[in-house]
Amino acid sequence: GAPYTKVDVTEDDVAYAFVKNMGYQQVPVVVVRDRHATTGDNIVEHWSGFNPDRVKRAATATLEAAQ
Repeated sequence: GAPYTKVDVTEDDVAYAFVKNMGYQQVPVVVVRDRHATTGDNIVEHWSGFNPDRVKRAATATLEAAQ
């Protein structure tokens, strides 16, 4: 139920460069951002690979912060 944006790095050169600059060489890459941050790049955490438990924790935290 948390908002997200899906980006295909094979079709988006900027996203590809972003992921490469973060040091990742495989996808999927999940980037969690603080949508309410007013400074910096607002990245809270990021990881690569299939990790449903981490996705659930990030989604829960996002939904709780929105309340």
